[in-house]
Amino acid sequence: MVPLSRALGGSIIRGMQGVGLRTSNYITGGVLTEGNQATLNCSSVPTVIVETLNMPNSTDAALARSAAGRAKVALGLLRGIRLYLRR
Repeated sequence: MVPLSRALGGSIIRGMQGVGLRTSNYITGGVLTEGNQATLNCSSVPTVIVETLNMPNSTDAALARSAAGRAKVALGLLRGIRLYLRR
């Protein structure tokens, strides 16, 4: 499942970037791979955990406070899922 989960994660990142959102500035490449996540390790389907906004960041916090910002995040996730399903 790991290769498919990595593909899903990459698609999610591209979807989020496609609506103008940026990747993490504290994780190299915007992706962190952990071996101790039961959610990921025990899944029989491609799985990712997405941190959409970093609340200590004032720009991200402003997005979270507005309906338009939350819609932008949702659209990015949707685009990422669609990208994955079309691969």
